[in-house]
Parts: sequence; C-alpha cells; structure tokens
Amino acid sequence: MATRFTGAIRKVMDWFLFWAILANLAISCIGWSLPALPLNSLLPKHLRARVGQFTAMFWCRYFVWSMNVSGRVRCDLTELDALREEQHLLIVSNHPSLLDALLIISRLPHIACIAKASLWNNLFFGAGIRLAGYIRNDAPRQLLRESAGILAAPDRQMLIFPEGTRSASRDRLSPFRPGFAAIARRAGADVQTILIESNTAYLSKTWKIFRRPEFPLIYRIRLGRRFTVSGSPQDFTRSLECYFREELAMPDLEPVA
Repeated sequence: MATRFTGAIRKVMDWFLFWAILANLAISCIGWSLPALPLNSLLPKHLRARVGQFTAMFWCRYFVWSMNVSGRVRCDLTELDALREEQHLLIVSNHPSLLDALLIISRLPHIACIAKASLWNNLFFGAGIRLAGYIRNDAPRQLLRESAGILAAPDRQMLIFPEGTRSASRDRLSPFRPGFAAIARRAGADVQTILIESNTAYLSKTWKIFRRPEFPLIYRIRLGRRFTVSGSPQDFTRSLECYFREELAMPDLEPVA
C-alpha cells in the first residue's frame, strides 16, 4: 500500500513538474523579449547586441536553474565554461531538442545565433532576437556576410546547428548543411564542436509540446574536437558529420537515482 501511495505521489509531482517546465519556459521567453521592446529603440546600436546577449544568458540560466532545482532534471553544462573567454569561434552542435539553444546560451554571454526568419515577429522571441543581434536564415548571402562580421569582432562567438533543424530522433542525426563551413572559412574562425547528450527524446522534432516525458531528464554537454576548415565546405561538412555520428554512438546516460 505504501509503495502504491508513493508511486501515486510521484506521478502527481511529475505532472506538476511537467507543467512547471513549460510555464518557466514561457516566463523566460517573455522575460527576455518584453524589456527588449523598448531597449531596441533606446540603446545605441553598439550596445544592443551585448545587452541582448547578456539578457538572453540570464533568462536561459534562470530556466536551467528552475529545472535543476526540481531534483528530477539534471543539466551538466559545466564544460561550456571553458569557452566563455574564447573569441572568433564558431560553435557547432547537434540539435536533439527544442531546449538545446537555451542550454548553450545559459553558459555563454557573448554568443550570437542564426534563427528562423519566422521567429522575428514571434511574440515570445522576436524582440529579444532583434536586440541580441541574431541573424535571419532566409537571405544566404547576407547571412554569410553578417556571420563573418560577427566572428571577426572581438569577444564574439556564433552558434550554429548544422542540421538546420532538430534531429529526427535523439539518436539519428539529420544530414549536415555546408553553410557553417563556408562561414568559418570566410571568417578564418575555428570550428568548436559540442555534443549534447540526453536520456530522453523530450521536445525532439516529432515530440508534441504537451506530451509529458518520463522523469528524470538528464542533459549533458561535452566539448568535442576543434577543427580548422580545410578543403571544400562540402567535404569538410561530410567529415564533421561522420565525427558527430561516431561521438554520439554510445549507450544512453544513466538516470539519476
């Protein structure tokens, strides 16, 4: 009887945690974007990106903290701290979840991203994206030029998911697109790989947002190798995709006790 009662309590708590995660995700997005509305007009241009990216890090860190404090989610992101002071660096990652950018941004205060053009007018993201100086993905030539400009500036980094969208599943990468390699070569920037590992497919490409996951949730980010683009962007892209597939071909993470 006691075991059944404990199981019922745990189930109720997991449902509460699930809705708390979604609520905190919405709070973090609104907390980022609402102040950005006036700041986009009030701040001088040279300060907007720095303020926007620091604000993004603050709210992403709040979201990660709010998940960790539950005791049923564990995010091990400490390896990213080694990149905080790096510059002229293109950070490339796999993309298994809707949460990936939030996890990475929470540890890196000066990182710009490439974002879908549809997000520019999104209620939750639009103003914050513009303030942070992120780059639209719908104009390839402009994207290449602006990305190279960001990577050439001091104390700046860029994050790119070379799959272009979330992975089809936790253990199956989508084909990499070569645009990131062309950006790195034009900017003369190194490519730093990071690998996101998890024990769950929560918020992967086919996961419906109101579908509850099984807890505990574990997210770990580890630093991979650093590369310099050589050869054609297409050849480099194929070799980097092979590298990611080899690194991610490992057993699932153990759940938290």
